[in-house]
Amino acid sequence: MREAGMKEGVVALTAEELIDPGYFTAERFWIVLYLGGEEYRNTVREEGDVIASLQRYLREGGTLVALPTGPFPFYYDETNKPNVRAADVGLPINGSGVEGRRDQLPEAERMRISGWEKPPEGRALTFHLSPEQSIIASLPKAFPFPTTGDPRWRPLANVIGEAGEYTPILTLRDEEGNSYGEAAAMIRYTAGPLAGGRVVYVWSTLANSRDYQAAVTLDLLRYLLTSTVPSPARARCYRAASPVTVDGKLDEPAWNSVAPLGAFSCFLTKRGTPAYGTEAKVVWDDQNLYVSFQAEDPDIWSTIAERDGNLWEGEVCEVYVDPDGDGRDYAELEVNPLNAVIDLKIGWEENGAVTDVPTFVKWDAEGWRTAVSVDGTTTDRADKDKGWTVEMAVPLADLAPLGGPPPQLGDTWRFQLYRIDRSNTLRDPEYSGWSPTDTFHRPRQFGHLTFAGAPNADDFSLYPNGSTGAPMWRIANGGWRVVDGAFEGSDCVTPGWTPNGAVMADRSWQDSTLSLRFRIVSRGSDWRDGPWIGFRYSGSEACYSLNFSSRDVALHKSLQGRATGDDTALASAPFAPDGAWHALAITVRGADIAATLDDKPLLEATDTGARVPAGSLCLAARRWENSEGHTVVLFDDVEVQPE
Repeated sequence: MREAGMKEGVVALTAEELIDPGYFTAERFWIVLYLGGEEYRNTVREEGDVIASLQRYLREGGTLVALPTGPFPFYYDETNKPNVRAADVGLPINGSGVEGRRDQLPEAERMRISGWEKPPEGRALTFHLSPEQSIIASLPKAFPFPTTGDPRWRPLANVIGEAGEYTPILTLRDEEGNSYGEAAAMIRYTAGPLAGGRVVYVWSTLANSRDYQAAVTLDLLRYLLTSTVPSPARARCYRAASPVTVDGKLDEPAWNSVAPLGAFSCFLTKRGTPAYGTEAKVVWDDQNLYVSFQAEDPDIWSTIAERDGNLWEGEVCEVYVDPDGDGRDYAELEVNPLNAVIDLKIGWEENGAVTDVPTFVKWDAEGWRTAVSVDGTTTDRADKDKGWTVEMAVPLADLAPLGGPPPQLGDTWRFQLYRIDRSNTLRDPEYSGWSPTDTFHRPRQFGHLTFAGAPNADDFSLYPNGSTGAPMWRIANGGWRVVDGAFEGSDCVTPGWTPNGAVMADRSWQDSTLSLRFRIVSRGSDWRDGPWIGFRYSGSEACYSLNFSSRDVALHKSLQGRATGDDTALASAPFAPDGAWHALAITVRGADIAATLDDKPLLEATDTGARVPAGSLCLAARRWENSEGHTVVLFDDVEVQPE
């Protein structure tokens, strides 16, 4: 790894980190190496959660590289019993089937590809480097099956069908040319449950061979480091907090209440950060998807004014939308500084290129509205401009799959934003995109846009019964479901004084007023059991919380591993639990905290120690681990008003 330039960038993941969807992401870890043997960890908290986490990682666009020390990775789980899961993470490895082992793939058997415990006698077995691959170049074109090391053959077989692209690297053949499968191969999944992911496999005996290890490992890692594009970007599209007027001004609360999408990055002519920034936002309502661009531009320039002109030949902002994520029939919508537009329905692309523009441009997005405001000029290239703004409303009916419903809360569409900047201050035109890519028409690199509720509020009216509140809520503890427009939490087990339950995902506030309603359905037997609400919440190690019990309501604090207790609460007030709905409001300003219950003052406190700086919101139906009975609490009308 040192020779491949990876030593400084390698992180050893703990089991807890591996199953944490907020930490173990393809955005953070482009490449994951499996360096274990046949034994693997299948379960940390819930049955199969490690495999489920790896599957999620691959769907996010990650790359899993198996360089095992034993012949069959993902074979024995932590109980030391056979639990073959390699195929579940995209590795169609075929075993020998001896002693009744269920480690053979039926599709591979039909191809007469099988593993073995030792090579068949009388056969001259030779590895052949595929001439169609460019991944490994330092090995001979052909070399014999090793006579030392573990002889147990566990080949990869091309049984993926239409699910992806299978690239053989090293194939084992006999003197008659018969194939015994691959000792090394790469698979890019484009369809099915692992679509978006990439896996690489090297047979353990080669991966650990003194003769071949360096060539195989270094070539492979160098290829991955130079060819891996960062995983597609991810974002939430929040519901508009107010009506949007498409006038190019972006002065509505709907825009002010949401953060910009991530920074754009360059491709084609250069890599890295564009010379001039682009800030983009998205929101939605029942009728439209709204997109805005604010483009910094010292030389705003465009000459194409007619509809459906080749706007990409000038300066332009572009939106690509692929609702079903199949890489076909996706919408391309472009606007230039003159508010000229072009809309296309891209039926297909060929290796990143579109060849039938005259056909694709016949499609029109009915009802698509755009507006542009320019801070500068579009005709005087000698002056210095500041930038231009695009605002658009695209009817969801134009974008939803043919005959399909509009997006629902939690649905995810593939989505991409581009900008072409041809300022005369640049040496070459700059092409930049929101989701990292190497070219425009690369649907697998389009980002993931998930439709969410209002950014700072949730009344749970948009979820179907049984929903866990995703994507607005991340479940860290307990059971959670939406029931008739309320959020029901149950049995959030924690031994201390800090809540752990449902967290409002990817949100953070410092000074704010939190309001919600709650109703206690039942309580566990411990006197502390009940509704606990965390704010400025960054996990149980950093938060304030208001904990309702059978005796009182207490304000607690946790910071840097130290938490208040029964006798050291920041404040407390009388409270008698009942089965009624209660309205709670908590205001936090600096070190001052005040709460009201049912519009009456409840408690006040000033934190005289180190403050919890900022964070999200956590709801919990706390139940002590040794309590009898169950704690069940309903929450509704949650809203955070930042100050």
